[in-house]
Amino acid sequence: MMKNGSLAVAIVHRQVVVVKAVRSHTKRDRLLDVCTFTPIGDRLFIASDFPNARIPTSDILTIFPFEYTPSASTTPQSITLTSSASSETLIEEDTHTPESITVEMLELPSGAFGEFQQLCSRNQERCDKLWVSGQSSNLGRKVKGKFPLFR
Repeated sequence: MMKNGSLAVAIVHRQVVVVKAVRSHTKRDRLLDVCTFTPIGDRLFIASDFPNARIPTSDILTIFPFEYTPSASTTPQSITLTSSASSETLIEEDTHTPESITVEMLELPSGAFGEFQQLCSRNQERCDKLWVSGQSSNLGRKVKGKFPLFR
């Protein structure tokens, strides 16, 4: 079903996100091990705060037909923390901080990004319809029972 590194769009924690398979999966697998990415700009995605997830196959909305091959611009970026005696720093010297932080980023082709946006808007419309139908069904109901605080 999904090879290691394949990209897809899925619903994770009720949000539409881009996911990347972290290992190869077969059609028999009910759960997929993925890394989740959230949008940060035009066609750019960054690994989410908690990127590793295990999701059911039913949460996959679409699998992109292309194989993702990272280019030089999309390889994991490294942010190096430097301290200088001449400038003020918010990090105290005695705390243990990593030398660098690795951030994984993706850049989708324009067609794939358009499909992602379409799936996001479709999911939002579905949620809006559920919200409106839930609100309208509660309009005519009378609450049964006693509430001593509201007499």
